[in-house]
Amino acid sequence: MDAFKKTGQTPTEFIHRHVSGDWGDLCDEDKQTNEDALSDGGRIFSTYHLKDDVEFWIITKADRSAT
Repeated sequence: MDAFKKTGQTPTEFIHRHVSGDWGDLCDEDKQTNEDALSDGGRIFSTYHLKDDVEFWIITKADRSAT
């Protein structure tokens, strides 16, 4: 949370990106894996960078029980 406070960004903006299919800074292969997971039920993950270049991931479990 300190990293978000430092840049003035919020986790919510990245959660919205994740749930809308904006996978962030993934390579094309990983983006395709996420697209496939939407129909086959696999794990979905996104990688984002804050304004100060701090990297973090958002991961949704394959059973969709938690993000």
